[in-house]
Amino acid sequence: MKRLVLLLTLTIPLACPQDPVQKKARSWILKVDGETVPEASLVLYWAQREVFELKDVDAQLKVATGLAKNFGEETALVQEALASGLTISIEEVNRAARKSAAEFKRLNFVQLLNQEKWTLPAFRKQLEKRLLIKHYLQAQKEKLPPVSEKQMRTYYQDKMVPQMNKEEIRALHLLLDTQEEADYVRQQLVGRSALPFEVAARRFSKSPEADKGGVLEWFSKGTMPEVFDVCFGLKKNEVSKVIGSEYGYHLFKLLERRQGEPSSFEEKKELIGNILRQAQEEDLVAAQKARLHERQGVQINAENLKKRLLELNAQVVFVPDENTDPSVEENHVH
Repeated sequence: MKRLVLLLTLTIPLACPQDPVQKKARSWILKVDGETVPEASLVLYWAQREVFELKDVDAQLKVATGLAKNFGEETALVQEALASGLTISIEEVNRAARKSAAEFKRLNFVQLLNQEKWTLPAFRKQLEKRLLIKHYLQAQKEKLPPVSEKQMRTYYQDKMVPQMNKEEIRALHLLLDTQEEADYVRQQLVGRSALPFEVAARRFSKSPEADKGGVLEWFSKGTMPEVFDVCFGLKKNEVSKVIGSEYGYHLFKLLERRQGEPSSFEEKKELIGNILRQAQEEDLVAAQKARLHERQGVQINAENLKKRLLELNAQVVFVPDENTDPSVEENHVH
């Protein structure tokens, strides 16, 4: 296992104060609603998603650009959440931090922070940001119309009845924006020192189930979008190849199989309601992002991004971890 050390200076030296005109004209990479996003924040976002470990420069550029877009969207949503009056209490951040720590019982939590290139304060700030986005979007979702009985019965007749008595599976799912990012993540999911799929889902995936480690509960062929049918051709614990669709680039891992049984509408009603509600919520989030880009709320300077990325590549050093034993306690976060 290697650890990334990024040697860069993101602030202006005190001995050389910056002229106001120069400061105004200074190159920028990402803007949200006309305001320049601090470069240090974007670089950390890249580092946490291992952009600097990509060897192919063209692939790295595509991944970095996609992540800059994601970061801009998240930043814009946080700003909208704050403008709406939303706040997150210290108690809620503490609960989220304890929950995150509990999810990694086999790995010392401080070591996990080191691996993710986070300090503890930065980790808490990231949790607060995620909670703001979650609550803001939840407030929007609560305004959606309820799923009707007619919609659920139509789904039952069209999607579920034809699939009864057929095989059902549970699987894990990752959704990424680019082929290059998906190829890189897949490399991390296979081999002797493979990254757990659930950890990768929380770290990289854009799918709704990412916070749950990418878990897809029992479903039969034809009841999900067509791209999900690839799961039925996998062996238990096998990771799929990268598969493209209208949603992005997917990776799957098969967990288990069982034989399906006939079920009445009433037995499936709650599940159908959840499926249709999730589809509504996905459309809402997609519309939110489309609105941001229509009003040019998120802007990326492609030329400056490429130039800065090449500069940063020259400053990246990989060093072996001095201690990779998760049972050894550490007293600080780098």
